Amino acid sequence: MENVDPAFTKIVPQIVNDVMAVAAQIDANWKTALISRRFSSDGSSMGKLRIELPKGDWDKSQRISIKVLDIIDNTWEKMNKKKKHKVFYGFQIAINSDGSHKIEYNYDPNCIDDPSFVDW
Repeated sequence: MENVDPAFTKIVPQIVNDVMAVAAQIDANWKTALISRRFSSDGSSMGKLRIELPKGDWDKSQRISIKVLDIIDNTWEKMNKKKKHKVFYGFQIAINSDGSHKIEYNYDPNCIDDPSFVDW
């Protein structure tokens, strides 16, 4: 298990629930949703939400709620200032329609500049 700040772990259920609600509005039979967020050392961030539909195609038009984005960004900013735990600069949560999920962290401070993220 990674040494992630408990403040982030605490908000993961809220992120998952918000993403699941967005996915269900698109298609009740959605398969997987991916939320990815990247941060720069100056505090700016960018993110994406992708929803896999029943036939395997991906909806790229949806956004997570502003409320949850603010919670994510504010939590990351506080974690980054505290530096009690290893700071990550990106994360991706893969969420299944049953609510199970897997989180991957990116510790590269330049991950926000990765051109492949823009194409994803």
